[in-house]
Amino acid sequence: MIRKVIPIAFASILFSFALLHFTLLSSVKNKVNDSLFYFRGPLQDKAGAVVIVAIDEASLEKIGSWPWPRSILARLIEKIKSGGPKVIGVDLLLDLPSRGEDAQAEDGKLAEVLKNAPACVLPVVAKEDKSGRIQKELFKPLDIFLTDHTVAGVVNVESDPSDKITREFKVMYGTTPSFPLALCREYLGGSLNDINIPAQNMRALINYKCAKIDTFSARDVLEPFFDPAIFFKGKIVLLGRTDLASKDFVNTPVPAGRIFETLPMAGIELWKEIIDMILARNFLFGLSPFLAFLIAAFLSIVICGVTLRSNKAGAVLSVLCLGLCAVSFYYLFLTKNIILPLLFFVTVCIISYIFSFFYNFAVFQREKRRITAAFKSYISPHVLQNILSQKLNLSVGGKRKNLTMLFADIKSFTVFSDTHGPEEVLSFLKAFFAEMNKAIIERNGIIDKLMGDGILAFFGDFTDSDTHAYDAVRAAIEMQKRIPDLQKRLGFDFQIRIGVHSGPVDVGNIGSAEHLDYTVIGRNVNLAQRLEANCEPGKILISDDTYRLVKDRVEISDTREIPLKGFANTVKVHTVR
Repeated sequence: MIRKVIPIAFASILFSFALLHFTLLSSVKNKVNDSLFYFRGPLQDKAGAVVIVAIDEASLEKIGSWPWPRSILARLIEKIKSGGPKVIGVDLLLDLPSRGEDAQAEDGKLAEVLKNAPACVLPVVAKEDKSGRIQKELFKPLDIFLTDHTVAGVVNVESDPSDKITREFKVMYGTTPSFPLALCREYLGGSLNDINIPAQNMRALINYKCAKIDTFSARDVLEPFFDPAIFFKGKIVLLGRTDLASKDFVNTPVPAGRIFETLPMAGIELWKEIIDMILARNFLFGLSPFLAFLIAAFLSIVICGVTLRSNKAGAVLSVLCLGLCAVSFYYLFLTKNIILPLLFFVTVCIISYIFSFFYNFAVFQREKRRITAAFKSYISPHVLQNILSQKLNLSVGGKRKNLTMLFADIKSFTVFSDTHGPEEVLSFLKAFFAEMNKAIIERNGIIDKLMGDGILAFFGDFTDSDTHAYDAVRAAIEMQKRIPDLQKRLGFDFQIRIGVHSGPVDVGNIGSAEHLDYTVIGRNVNLAQRLEANCEPGKILISDDTYRLVKDRVEISDTREIPLKGFANTVKVHTVR
């Protein structure tokens, strides 16, 4: 069995993997994972370590359209710094110099503010090479803004290419940290040694809180009445644009109200989500590919093993495994922040059952062809269908059953064979067996052996056990009825003797693995043969065991007890009328 299970399970896993990675199912996988946030609901920002100063529509309406003069940015950042934050994240590209007559003075004012503590993290947009290192800095701050109190952080957004939704962020770009990581480092004093970010290939999943994000408008911060120390002291302050014209928005899995509907988020809000996750150590964990493979292999092997034994049991087990995977998927996320590859496991379960089912179907069809070829000349179509439905095992072995055996042979056939040539004898036997076989098969009998001029058949195997005796007697009567017509056709006056007996016998494949014979053996088979030997030509002799099963449906002409060779006691027999 294991030689069958392992290849099918392995093929199921490979097919499932290909199906998820090279078809539209990959987007379904993302949607299923996104639904976790919908069912979990919003999380509270318990730490409250991050605040946002947003350059929003209200700020642009009062101060003017973007870009603002660098002197205004300098005044805004200076106001924020006066509140005593630990670090400021300026998510504004400062890669180009100011324009106009006062350009140098404008940039100088901002550079002067950036020289003072606390530190500011400035954005860098980088292009990566295949190894994940920075190949080129596409946008970086002007040298005038790079001081002892400024740090660079990469602001590249990692979106899924299939649906453009941001589900993860890259922790490091070579030796340069990402923008949120750089801010966390400065906030914690330059080290993250006690924080272990679960990243694969330097990418970590984002655990969105899915809660409303409050911001301070830059317009209000610049007002004289605004006291930054109340709101900014000891915190991380993020400064960036949230106005629609900035187009600085990312698609996120944050639910919009209905399942599978999501909300976009301003870039500065995305950084806040990531920073809050890092500081709270509230990470999401995925399974390693190796562990996911082990679980998928276990599911596949179990389902394949059970299905190869029973399609129905395999279907029930597959449904149970699907339910277990779904429950585990949501339970582990809600309690442990673990995201299982649910769709992969579900696909493996379904494909494993389908592959095993079709393997069973192919084997069944092969066995059906083998059994049909082996038995079609010896049994009726009805019995053959019963054999196929019961999946007869063609290996050595058998079992004990109550059956009815029929023996028949031609009286004085030796004389005929001695006085006729071989072609005439074979032609006679061909016509004789054709008629006799039809009579037996029509009554659902199984022809066991054709022995010279004799026939051994049995009834009741793979049919209704309550009618096998009557079927055998009716077959015997029909055989006798066909003899006169055969006599006329063949031009030979002959008669047959038939013995019928019912009782328990051993039935099955008898022999060796190289040569099998599906037959019946036992004392009651011998008794049926003795009845035939003691029967008068043209008559049918049945045992008392058979008669008790058919007495309400068959008429007899006489009853007597006779001695039989090989049996100590006399046997009660009946002659069918």
